[in-house]
Amino acid sequence: MREWREDIAERLELCAEAVGLMKVTVSGKRRVLVEFHRGILEYGPDCIEVAVRGGRVRVLGSALELTAMDGEAVLVTGAVSAVELE
Repeated sequence: MREWREDIAERLELCAEAVGLMKVTVSGKRRVLVEFHRGILEYGPDCIEVAVRGGRVRVLGSALELTAMDGEAVLVTGAVSAVELE
């Protein structure tokens, strides 16, 4: 079942950020920015998993590092091979 926030954002043609949904930006194969996170679930050199509203974002690769984190965003750098949304 889709979350009601997603449905409202889509119907009103709002961007996801306007209603607090997660936003994932992948820059090449070296950077992943996850906005509107809810914390780190797993942290390791091959997998960094971030909690988001209604699920999780899993960044897979090698030499992964949590380069920056604040209350709204997490920046993962390294050799990114995949990003999974759950």
